[in-house]
Amino acid sequence: MTWVADYFNQTISIKRQKVDADGNTLYNADGTPQFETATIKGRFVEDRRLVRDASGREVVSEAKLSTIEAIRPDDRVVDDGREYAVLHLAKARDVDGVFSHYVVRL
Repeated sequence: MTWVADYFNQTISIKRQKVDADGNTLYNADGTPQFETATIKGRFVEDRRLVRDASGREVVSEAKLSTIEAIRPDDRVVDDGREYAVLHLAKARDVDGVFSHYVVRL
């Protein structure tokens, strides 16, 4: 565990897409993906920034999540009843170049 993990003391609710044993996404009868709820430790901050999404478009990010827990691009973060989609996902590294934590723009 990295030293920065001591600061990730908030309990964060996330929704993850359900997958089968082969890693394929499971869908509802209406064609929408199935989600399951989980909690992770992290630091959630409302912070508006202009970022690029996975397709390279500039979009407005409303919040930032920092965590050592693995986050996937299709995850959703829930805060006070509001659901945030992952817009940008990056791995932060310490001064030695070792993985420190994930920085997620929502």
